[in-house]
Amino acid sequence: MTVSPGFDNTPLSNDPITPFYGKKPEVVDRAQGAFYQKVWAAAAESEPMWVFITTWNEWQENTSIEPSQLYGNTYLDLTRLAIQRWKNP
Repeated sequence: MTVSPGFDNTPLSNDPITPFYGKKPEVVDRAQGAFYQKVWAAAAESEPMWVFITTWNEWQENTSIEPSQLYGNTYLDLTRLAIQRWKNP
């Protein structure tokens, strides 16, 4: 099972060498953590043997869960709580 905090592939500039240049941006809003909690709940409900967190330290795509100035420790805290709920229903 896979979970993600959100996603945004909006190009960072109008330079043709920029990744995703000329493409319609895809955005999955984090909704202040609500999206992440929702996908974790769905994952746990399916009773998976493992959960893969889709995050690649790509700050421009807004998939990171590590501490940041914008989110603080929010996503690490949400991850800890989600794992506790998954492992101890």
